[in-house]
Amino acid sequence: MTPVTVKGQTSVFAKPPNWIEEADGICKPLPVRVEQPQPPARHATLVSAWKPSAEDLAVLNSGGVIELSCVGVQPPVWLEAVEGN
Repeated sequence: MTPVTVKGQTSVFAKPPNWIEEADGICKPLPVRVEQPQPPARHATLVSAWKPSAEDLAVLNSGGVIELSCVGVQPPVWLEAVEGN
C-alpha cells in the first residue's frame, strides 16, 4: 500500500531525526489530516490515506488481510474504506 494525500491534509509526518533506514527500514513522509476533537471526544484524530496497488488488491481478493504496524507504542487505530480524492 502506498500513502497518498488525504482529503483536507493539514500536516506531513517525517521520519524521526534518529531514524536509520539501514537498521529501521524505509520511512517515507506520511500526509495526515488532524481532526480536533468534538465533545464528547477528548483526543485529536490523525487520519492518513492509503491506496492499494494491483498486487495488494490481488492478495486481498484471494482472501489476504491488511496488517497494520506501528513502531513503538500501539496507538488506538481503525481502518475504513472511503471514496477517493
